[in-house]
Amino acid sequence: MLSGTASPHFVTGIRRAARKMKRTQRKRMRNRVARLRQRFARLKKQVRPETLYSYSFPTSSRDPVPTRSDCTLVHAGEDNLTELKAAYPRELSQRKFQILLERLKVPSEKCWLISDAQGNLCGYCHLAFESTLNARINHLVHVGREQAYFFDDYVFKKHRGKGLHAASVAMRMEIAAGMGITEGLTTISKANYPSIASYGKFGLRSELILVYIPKFKRTFRLSKR
Repeated sequence: MLSGTASPHFVTGIRRAARKMKRTQRKRMRNRVARLRQRFARLKKQVRPETLYSYSFPTSSRDPVPTRSDCTLVHAGEDNLTELKAAYPRELSQRKFQILLERLKVPSEKCWLISDAQGNLCGYCHLAFESTLNARINHLVHVGREQAYFFDDYVFKKHRGKGLHAASVAMRMEIAAGMGITEGLTTISKANYPSIASYGKFGLRSELILVYIPKFKRTFRLSKR
């Protein structure tokens, strides 16, 4: 027999279902907003230009810049790069690891690992002795006969603030000068203040302003600063 009023259990069930539906709707809305924010952030990153500076500097000076003398550069090879990947799996991605391995095959480029006084591998750095493509910004760096390109320097986070980067620059300058190279070149992002500070100790001269547009994967050369 049908009753004109709903039982308390039935009403409670309806309310619970309604609350559950509202929670589901709110969760879906939050997820949708999060996806939209992520999409907007990716789009913003693609469109926002990155400003970089192209610098030159002498490889030798009458007044050498004092840097750490208790660290060394170790020639990179497959074995110690594999050791580096195992030691810093979060900072050294598989893609970057493969790039470093491929560079070992390029005769005009040299890769070193930065080792501290205790023998810890703390980072890596490079020199190029011929014109080379900066693949990240799709820009060809022209390297002359008496020039060397200093590029892709990285000190792992736990070892930063100890002067290792500046020391790696000084050691590469000594290597380049020993080969008869008189001028170093480098390209540094405007936002990379630590690298600008490290290289700035060695008498940087501004050459070009570069503007990279990620969405179009193009770099535009502007006049000297």
